[in-house]
Amino acid sequence: MQKAGVNVFPAVDAEKYVSINSKEDWLENNIYQEMALTASVFAYTWSKWNADCGKDKIIIQAVEQLEDEQPLEEDWSLFNISTHSSCKLRMKEEDSELSDDLAENTQLHSDLYHMVLDGASEKAQQRVKASNFLFIDCVYQLLNATKIITYS
Repeated sequence: MQKAGVNVFPAVDAEKYVSINSKEDWLENNIYQEMALTASVFAYTWSKWNADCGKDKIIIQAVEQLEDEQPLEEDWSLFNISTHSSCKLRMKEEDSELSDDLAENTQLHSDLYHMVLDGASEKAQQRVKASNFLFIDCVYQLLNATKIITYS
């Protein structure tokens, strides 16, 4: 992509010029893998709370997106992924304080992949299972190369 003029990849010394959210490397890498596995159905975006949750937790927003339409703001949910578990949070991005309270009718899961699929529709689950490995690998390579969690 860089040869084609698309240079979105952070330089080796990028942390000297921009603020970063330092996270556990293996946790960040696992989340990129799980985001790639579910990218055919879920849209992900950054959360302002990610900077406030510490090195061993990552907070992102996600929404099921089966159609090629912009999701509504109120449909986005916050997910707290830590070194031990993953959960959907009750709070919303617009809230004024960070809270670890779980959303209603949800439970702790071992990772983001199982957490988002637990609340997904049957159609979404089938689409994830049918995702092509080349698509998954491409999304993972882009996420890992751009380090969106670190640089968000």
